[in-house]
Amino acid sequence: MDCKNNTFTVMVLSEKEGWHLFKKMAGDCVASAEVEPVAIEVAKECGDLPLAIVVVARALKNKNPTRWKDALRQLRASAPTNIRGMHMDVYSRLQLSYDYLDGEEIRHFFLLFCLFPEDYYLQIEWHMRCGMGLGLFHQAGLGGTIQEARERADSYVDILKSACLLLDCDKEGTVRVHDVVRDFCISSIASKGQPHMFLVKSSWELTEWPEIDCSADYTVISLVDTNIKQFPSGLDCPNLKCLVFFSKNQKVNIVNSFFDTMKELKFLAINRARIPLFPPSLGLLGKLRILYLDYCSLGEMEILGNLKGLEVLSMHHSRFKDNKLPMGISMLTHLRLLDLSHYRELLIPYGFLSNLSRLEELYLKKSFDKWEKESEEEFDIENSGRSERNARLHELKSSSHSLTTLMGIHVKDVRLFPKDLFFPKLTTFQISIGEDLVDDENYLLLKAKAILNVDFKGSSIGKDDEICSLMKRCDYLQLSQIGNMKRILYDFIRDLKMLEVEESDNLEEIIISEEVETVFPRLKCLRLHRLPKLASFCNVRQNRKLMQSQSLFTDKTALHIYSHNLIIYK
Repeated sequence: MDCKNNTFTVMVLSEKEGWHLFKKMAGDCVASAEVEPVAIEVAKECGDLPLAIVVVARALKNKNPTRWKDALRQLRASAPTNIRGMHMDVYSRLQLSYDYLDGEEIRHFFLLFCLFPEDYYLQIEWHMRCGMGLGLFHQAGLGGTIQEARERADSYVDILKSACLLLDCDKEGTVRVHDVVRDFCISSIASKGQPHMFLVKSSWELTEWPEIDCSADYTVISLVDTNIKQFPSGLDCPNLKCLVFFSKNQKVNIVNSFFDTMKELKFLAINRARIPLFPPSLGLLGKLRILYLDYCSLGEMEILGNLKGLEVLSMHHSRFKDNKLPMGISMLTHLRLLDLSHYRELLIPYGFLSNLSRLEELYLKKSFDKWEKESEEEFDIENSGRSERNARLHELKSSSHSLTTLMGIHVKDVRLFPKDLFFPKLTTFQISIGEDLVDDENYLLLKAKAILNVDFKGSSIGKDDEICSLMKRCDYLQLSQIGNMKRILYDFIRDLKMLEVEESDNLEEIIISEEVETVFPRLKCLRLHRLPKLASFCNVRQNRKLMQSQSLFTDKTALHIYSHNLIIYK
């Protein structure tokens, strides 16, 4: 057909098309008052996948209502083993796609996307960290960085999409698993125990832990969106490596002995739960590498300090006792990623960050901004009545050699930023100095990797300061009140995607360059606001002589001018 250079995505059917095909294959029995409502639900469980619709509808053609109801129960339980043709016609094809994946590592990674209920938006980042905890991404994990593991996971996701085992989502950073594919994974692969054995349950009607079959030798247990309030005294799962528990934002009682036999546990996620006290047995999890406690209300948790092998700790959207981060967590000296985002009242105690010398990624978005002054004298003068101190930025110096990511760092005054604090490996950051003006709704920020906004409040900086170094690494740069500075050097902003400069009374030239070819190939938006002395956007000089005019932007750049603002959108 001579279409080798074109790729056409074949979508699943619409719900209306799927139901039309289902009725055609199932015959006249679906028209009966008793069968039709059940048949509609059965058709939905086929997920608008034509092959599944044809197989299931033909298998149930002209069957009595009892058989229809039994089939619906099987489909909802992700175990349609008795529906004639399902395994042979549908699962055999999915098995082939699964078997053709190159290597056990990517197969295992794919199965992790089946831990959640149908129609979930599955976060790639979450599954990457889960894979890290279970020992995947060996090459990236041994001597490499978390970012390298993330890149490996992204490449695996691309392969899985190409194999039609994962589906795209309209939400950035997420994917979906087709319902039929998920059912296949749970019932035909992850329930066979070669080499993985999954127990996956999801229902608000589930109020107690399911019975554990000791002979099953589970390696993964996932209980998501349940109504369970009481954990059992223990689980006889000596080879359990991954435990996922998502609650209903309610108080959960974890008995003291719950973790006693889980010596192999490497990944633990407890979300949306109120946990007044962690059991002592948690401290026995010597192999635990990844711990998620997101959207939780957390009480006494000093026991976390015993988890010496922990590498990733995520507690975003969680609340802490007295709003204070427990100092015991600072004893986790192998910690590589710490996520404390989205808790405005968070207090990080003095000295906490100094111990985390291996930290690669720190997330503080919309949480901690109460950094203390670096000078002991200044602190003593302003805080004579306070008995406790908060963290200082200078504490990050212990991990500055390893930090690659700093997200949501907000410093209220440029003078609080240490002049001798440098991050040579930092590539991904969102740092606000002065007013936190970064707009999360700005479409240009959604894909920005490096964001910096600085309100100098009339202060000046030296060319060798780390702030200048960060300016050179930005995608998005916002500058305001830059004091006596009259111009900005081209080297600082040549690779920007977005530049905003505002409220600077002395600025005469945005850019001055010694290069003949001064262009901005990546710039998508330029905003200039309240610059009363501005005379030139770009002054290109060589041998102190003004060069002739030239094009600064690509041919896709549009210019809009209004009031005292100059705005360019690409």
